[in-house]
Amino acid sequence: MQIDFERIEKDNLSYYFPIKNDLFREVGSAPLPATNKKVIDYFENNYGYYPQMRTLNLKDGFYAKKFK
Repeated sequence: MQIDFERIEKDNLSYYFPIKNDLFREVGSAPLPATNKKVIDYFENNYGYYPQMRTLNLKDGFYAKKFK
């Protein structure tokens, strides 16, 4: 079964998520960084934060940015 992924950019974070996926945290074999768009939307809508990369290097990790 072929799984298609979409790339989304939000500020300095660029991530991949599976287009046809009903599971909340499932990302399959997406390129990194990968998450489900539902997870990003959930944290933004319920907590007012979304992830951002600390630097341009994925190994440096992420931080939570306050939604304006």
